[in-house]
This record gives sequence, C-alpha cells and structure tokens, in this order.
Amino acid sequence: MVKGQDNHFFLVCLQLKEKYGSVYTIYLGSKPVVVLCGYQVVKEALVDQGEDFSERGDFPVITQITQGDGIVFSHGEKWKALRRFAVQTLREFGMGRRSIEKQIQVEAQCVVEELAKKKAEPVDPTFLISCAVSNVICSIIFGDRFDYEDKKFLTLVGLMNENFRHLSSSWAQIYNMFSRVMYYLPGPHKKLFKNLEMLCSFILEMAKRHQETLDPNFPRDFIDCFLLKMLQEKEDPHTHFHMRTLVMSTHNLFFAGTETTNTTLRYGILILMKYPEEQGEVGKQRRGPAGAPFRPARHQLLWASSLHQIR
Repeated sequence: MVKGQDNHFFLVCLQLKEKYGSVYTIYLGSKPVVVLCGYQVVKEALVDQGEDFSERGDFPVITQITQGDGIVFSHGEKWKALRRFAVQTLREFGMGRRSIEKQIQVEAQCVVEELAKKKAEPVDPTFLISCAVSNVICSIIFGDRFDYEDKKFLTLVGLMNENFRHLSSSWAQIYNMFSRVMYYLPGPHKKLFKNLEMLCSFILEMAKRHQETLDPNFPRDFIDCFLLKMLQEKEDPHTHFHMRTLVMSTHNLFFAGTETTNTTLRYGILILMKYPEEQGEVGKQRRGPAGAPFRPARHQLLWASSLHQIR
C-alpha cells in the first residue's frame, strides 16, 4: 500500500503513476477502479473519446438516493432524453444568456447588503453565497426567489450543504465499497438519506403546487415545462418523464448547480484575497466615472471576467 505524505488520495495516485504509468487499476474494497492520471490521458478519454466515456460508473451511495432517476446518474436513452430536455429548457429560461444577468445582479446586491451588516467583521461567506446561487437557480426551476430569512429556504440550502459534506466524507467512500453491509449499519450515511427525503418532499410539494396552477400556454419555469412534457407523453409506456423523474431531475439541477457555482465563487474570493492588487482593479470596474457604485454589464467587467478561468 502506497501512502501519501499527508494522506491525500490524489498524492497516492500520483505516486502510483510514477510506478505503473498514466493508466492503472486499483481496488476499492473488492471493486476494480481504472485510474486515468495526467492531463493528456484524461483529455484523450473525456474529450477526444467523450462519447465512449459518457456513461457514469456505479456509485451505490448515489444509486440508493436516485434509484436510477434524474439527470446525473441515469443511463442510456433515459440520460440522453433528460439531459436534452434540461439543456433546452434551461436555455429558454436564460441559463447561459444575458437575460439571466438581471437576476444574478439582484442576488449579488443582496449579498453585498448582507455583508455590509457585518460591519467589516470576519465572516464565512459560504452559506450566504449558497443562498444567492440557490436563488438564481430557484428563479429558473421554481419561477421565483426566496427571502434570505425564509425558514424553508434556509432549511433547503442547509440540507444541500450538509449532504455535500456527507458525500465527500470517508463514510460515503466506505459505503460505496461495502454497500451491502453498510446499508444495514448505522452511521452518518443514514443522515444523508434522511436529508434527501426531506429535499425530495419539498420539491414534490412545489411540483404539486405547479400542477394546480399549470397553464399549458404560459409555462413559468422548469417544473412547468416538465409537467407539460409529462402530459404530452402520458400515453407513451416508455416515457422517461414522470413525477419521480421530475423530482430527482430538479434535485440534481439544484444540488449540482448550487455546489459547483458556490465552490467557484469561493475560490474566486480566495484568489482576490491573495492578490489584493487585482481586487483593486475589479473594484475600479465596479464604479462609474464619478466613483459611484453601479451595475455594469458583463462585457464591461474585463478583470472580473478573467476570474472565470478558475472554473
């Protein structure tokens, strides 16, 4: 067994690369796992042969949660159909386009106002950023934003953050290796599953509310569009669009979108803290000719746009 100096698994992988090359197999429990280590081999697999490597492996802790539904861990035609629908629908509601900028600016201003309340005291912005990012996603998925003091919203964000910590823990890795045994044993993984049930209950409640007020001629958000797709294909016995899939797809978008964007923004803040001169340049672009704060368009923020490289 090779052991890294500070017990980081990626350092162990780098050590094994020196001995066995860029492609090798290790065993996690009784499960063989092929490791691709290095830029060129990863690019060849995920970019040059992306279609061949588009499937996802088996992660029991995730399978236990999703049961094969949703966008992230479904397979084959189901995955293609759900992903195609999600990408098209999200674009229609502004994702990746200028039309979403207004909502992002609203949440950014809310973050600034919340930070101002701290009066320059040290603060961990993780939860606050999660709320802002979640609200942007909520505006697309649920058709509305939540107040930062809304108890249901705070519970929702808290459950997602807690689940991400559980999924990143050693308990989740042990569950993946010995799922048949771990399923029956107590531990933090049980909290993970309980949290998911609460999240799904919240999403299901929102979906039922949407059903009651659904107007086929004026879909308001992602859930409305999914419900309409369910109606269109209700006679198709092979359809992938049903309520369980709606709940898990919405959870996938909410969870994955919030965590990845939240992490990116926090890395951006750390970079600005490390390089205060760049922080000053970003600040200058946030002010008009007279020095008064204003909300510039994205193309006016050259320094801030360069931070996108951290993705």
